[in-house]
Amino acid sequence: GFIRKKEEKMQPFDVKAKIDYVQDTIVSEVLYADGEYSITLKALDSGTEIKTHMSPVDAVVFVLEGDMEFVVDNEKFNLSTGEMLMMKKNTPHSLSALSKAKMLLIKI
Repeated sequence: GFIRKKEEKMQPFDVKAKIDYVQDTIVSEVLYADGEYSITLKALDSGTEIKTHMSPVDAVVFVLEGDMEFVVDNEKFNLSTGEMLMMKKNTPHSLSALSKAKMLLIKI
């Protein structure tokens, strides 16, 4: 279920403000998790990357701010603020931050 402290009430929040950049690092915060399904917020410093890997479930990436390059099954996609990419399970993919960037990773 939703990851929160017991004393916290469910209420709207500013997703981009929930995570900060750290120099030369990728910061992740899991907002929701239930088995293989999850929603993870990531902040990537410019130039950081996630090497090629696969997911056992379908995934959606939504870019909250910045510019990113995704390589999905050897095809390049440049995504900017407000853009989304859907990926099928077991598809090789990687990403790199072309600028400071924040994204939501939704595993469905």
